Parts: sequence; structure tokens; C-alpha cells
Amino acid sequence: MESPFKGKIERVELVRILIPLGKEHLVSTSSQNCESPLQLSNLFRRGIVWGIDDGSARQLETFWVESPVRVEWLPIPTDAFFETLWVQGIFQEINVACGINISDYEEAILPFEKIASAQKVLRETKAIDGKVLDFCQRFEGALASALASKRNVFFVF
Repeated sequence: MESPFKGKIERVELVRILIPLGKEHLVSTSSQNCESPLQLSNLFRRGIVWGIDDGSARQLETFWVESPVRVEWLPIPTDAFFETLWVQGIFQEINVACGINISDYEEAILPFEKIASAQKVLRETKAIDGKVLDFCQRFEGALASALASKRNVFFVF
């Protein structure tokens, strides 16, 4: 499987990858600073991410990472699986329920105040595929974590 990280992964201090369901895998990398900032999409292509601490959350808000960050990240492992999720209409339903614009063309922010609406969409999703249902369950759990810490969630596609 291709590494989910793009660019210089030493920019990320700690990533909790929320896969598989019910388990957290910790991936530690160097905390050294790089010579130039990285765009969020270079680090977290095809995934959902939020900051664990205030400093990390502030960096995510700019869509640039300039120093080590602590985040939780729910990856979407392949373009084909993203397409499956898109065809299922999950992101479009979240857009309607939350008044945001998740798309395949740019990053989007789900404010923590709207996370409960997104969770409701996920609970009501009638997935036709077991992998989609599993993802929706992990996604709902991930949103619960972000809501509990009052963190905005970033969609990086």
C-alpha cells in the first residue's frame, strides 16, 4: 500500500490513524522543522483530520503546516474508495445538513458546532457496501472525538 503521507513526513509529530475500527495506530515521526511550510493536502491526501491541541488546530485552520502538529486522521485509503463514498452520497448529505461544501476539488472545514448534524447523517446512512458502513462507523466515532475536544474537522480530498 502506498504511504498516505505526501511530502516530508517529518513535519508531523504524531498522527493517530483511526483504522481499523476500535483500534488506534500511532505513527511517530521526527519533530524537526522543514525549510518551508507544507500544504495540508500534501500531508493528508484523501482523509479527514483535526488537531489534538490548540497550536495544531490553529495551523490546520490556515491549511498550511509550518511546524510539528499533533492530529487525529481518518484516511480514505484509495481514490476508488473515495469514489464509492461519493457515489453513496455521504458527503453530499453532510453538505446539506451542515451548510458546508465538501467536494473533490478543495479542502473543507466542518465547524465543531455542526458535528452533531454530520453524525446524524452518518447514523442514518443506508450503506449498500460493508466497507462503506464500516467507514461510516469509524467516521462517526472520529467526529465524536473532535466534538468532545471542540475541534473543527478538515476534509482533505
